[in-house]
Amino acid sequence: MNTKNQVLLKNEINQMNMNFVIKIIALSTNATVMTRMKLVTERVSEHLQQIDQMFSPFRYDSMVSRFQRGDQEPLTSSNEFKEIYNSAVLSEQMTNGIYRPYFAGRFDPSDIVRNWAIEQVFNDDLKPLLQTQDIVAIYFSGDDNAKFATKQGVNYRWEIEITDPQNKVANCKNKLATF
Repeated sequence: MNTKNQVLLKNEINQMNMNFVIKIIALSTNATVMTRMKLVTERVSEHLQQIDQMFSPFRYDSMVSRFQRGDQEPLTSSNEFKEIYNSAVLSEQMTNGIYRPYFAGRFDPSDIVRNWAIEQVFNDDLKPLLQTQDIVAIYFSGDDNAKFATKQGVNYRWEIEITDPQNKVANCKNKLATF
């Protein structure tokens, strides 16, 4: 597929105390593409808001807060909570305690929730966009985590920069490689 007239569409969403970025590579900015971008941005925002309501340690009624107070019901009533909890426990075991899903002695799987949210939103909300004729590539990121895909048979490559995590200078990232 020829992709000479590619257009980058980008939206940012602030949810869960972080910025998320949606990027779409399209062959045009026709009404269908623009409508899809608008709708997917709204859908992603709503999806992230639901995840935040379920898992935020700052919301009194979230499953994480309830679990912190000793309520075991989220483990038995929510497959999502069970998945996050099991991932947190497994991550702690697999890293020999380097990763700990606790903050101030309370269960707080925020890192895992953010990564899980990116995976869920990408698969549920963005991947279906690749079925749209003029959309050839999708990208979703939050913090330093990103997911991206390109429609099969399309000659498009995302540019991915690998930066030096040891660089502590604010707003300065040493580029180690670009793919």
